[in-house]
Amino acid sequence: MITLSMASCMKIYGLKRVRAYTPAQIEQWNTVHGISGNAVFNHDYKQRLAENISDKGLKKDLRQPLQYWIFDNGELISNMVNCDAGGFPNLKWPIEKNFVGKTINAKNTGPDFYTRLLRAQKIDPGNNTHIMVVNYSRFMGRQNKRFLKECKAFIVAHPKYRAYYNNMDNTFIVPDSTGQRSNL
Repeated sequence: MITLSMASCMKIYGLKRVRAYTPAQIEQWNTVHGISGNAVFNHDYKQRLAENISDKGLKKDLRQPLQYWIFDNGELISNMVNCDAGGFPNLKWPIEKNFVGKTINAKNTGPDFYTRLLRAQKIDPGNNTHIMVVNYSRFMGRQNKRFLKECKAFIVAHPKYRAYYNNMDNTFIVPDSTGQRSNL
């Protein structure tokens, strides 16, 4: 019964089966969808989170398949993860509205969150003081495409922001004791 329910939800929301992708496969997909300069995270991302983020709820947010974080000079201005996005059958991403209203859904970010997030996500912003961190997952299917479309619209409307894209698909795949990958 539960399997049937999950399969139904996957179809309604347009989700795909979780699977591992090579960096080359991700880069090819990104090229088709106009995403440049991204990182491909794998199972060690959870370890980096554990080393840099102590709050349990914040770690949960940072493990979500779809999420964005907008910063001005190291200050979190707005964020949202898929768990906070409403809508049925498609998630709604009111990025512009949240940005203008300075909506922050994350709790317990603290004064050093910016530095810790960048360390966990291996982002070096250089001289960029206005950044948007975008974590996405192909297995989220059409939800992912809709999310990325809204993120791109924000970047176009706010050219001073630099987007840093991170693919999260491989974080949901872990090697087992034999070194083989298995789905979570």
